[in-house]
Amino acid sequence: MVIREAKAEDLKEIFAIYNEEVLKGIATFDTEPVEEERQLRWLIERGAKHPVLVGEVEGRIAAWGSLNPYSPRKAYDSTVTESVYVHKDFRGRGYGKKMLFTLLKEARNRGLRAVLALIAAENEGSLKLHYKCGFQKVGELKKVGFKFGRWLDVVILEYLIF
Repeated sequence: MVIREAKAEDLKEIFAIYNEEVLKGIATFDTEPVEEERQLRWLIERGAKHPVLVGEVEGRIAAWGSLNPYSPRKAYDSTVTESVYVHKDFRGRGYGKKMLFTLLKEARNRGLRAVLALIAAENEGSLKLHYKCGFQKVGELKKVGFKFGRWLDVVILEYLIF
């Protein structure tokens, strides 16, 4: 998998992967697919500390990931959340791990201090991935998300760069 910065031309594939999870999974707590008009604005409005990366395999986007602002408050400028999504056809091949490690490297290169992950407690695969990559559990929020007719807990994980 070749990882590079995302371009506007990648948005259709990025959001096809994301919107699949919106409609069928718990990797995101969005409940409505992201419409096309929002997609370009999302990519353009990101700052230098908040890249979007795509991982290509044989000309297809197999995975994508991003570093996202944690809070608009200035004191949190060195803290981000991360997102990693793998296309259903490419899961189980280590692409999520490679994307997450690349995001952590990008966080270090951009002078960030802490990377947070907020993961549904039922999402065992994502939790295992993050623990393998060095994240530590720092908390859990009980029944804070409602999706598919049930309440979901969220595990808060942290990776400190330095």
